[in-house]
Amino acid sequence: LAEASREARRLLASGDANAASSLLGKCVDEARASGSDARLAAALNELGLVETWSGRDAEAIAAFSRSAGLARAAGEPALAARANLNAADASRRKGDATAAREAVDRIRNTGLMP
Repeated sequence: LAEASREARRLLASGDANAASSLLGKCVDEARASGSDARLAAALNELGLVETWSGRDAEAIAAFSRSAGLARAAGEPALAARANLNAADASRRKGDATAAREAVDRIRNTGLMP
């Protein structure tokens, strides 16, 4: 996943957002097939970042939200917090202050933030 994420960032930098999204979409499919919720959560978080950088905030928020739920279920509170932080940022950029606050509240519920 780390190598695919680096390649996706390179593709984004070269202006090929669709290829970057497709690459990480394949990572999501592989993670789903593995049966590991933690791996799928990590892949969805990375996909969400690519969607965010591509200006597709709705798709990004959906990926981050799914990532956070899977990470929580897998006992990965730090990943859940990271995905919720990313969702809050994307929601803020989209102009949805309520959704951004709700995502921050979910971070507080992980116990990693006062």
